[in-house]
Amino acid sequence: MIVEGLKVVDQEIAASEGSIKLRLFIPEHDPMLGESNATKYPVALWIFGGGKYPLCLIVNKSFISKQYSPGFCLGGYDIDDPRLRALCVNLRMTFVAVGYRLAPEHPFPTGLEDCYTSLKWASLLETYLHLLAFN
Repeated sequence: MIVEGLKVVDQEIAASEGSIKLRLFIPEHDPMLGESNATKYPVALWIFGGGKYPLCLIVNKSFISKQYSPGFCLGGYDIDDPRLRALCVNLRMTFVAVGYRLAPEHPFPTGLEDCYTSLKWASLLETYLHLLAFN
């Protein structure tokens, strides 16, 4: 599924005893929607679940959670890539998908700590995420 109107950036951030892979989905500015280069989009942290539902946190507007059952042992953000591309363009939101480290290679609570580190990173770097859209 090819979705146009966004920029996808793979990023790696430091974590305890390793690093965390992130994939950023950033909408391109659309003048037809009244957007300019100064437009900032809400940022959502997307945590894939080991169960039925992912967890989505809206970082800079409000807090939203969906019921989910993360096992911290299966999956990856690639599973949700097509969904996140469509959501990014249709909702005009930046999504930060977390590729947390999985058990059993990285025992619990490593995955949970990776998600929390990613949340802190996304909340502090909204300006960085905005600037990535222009590079």
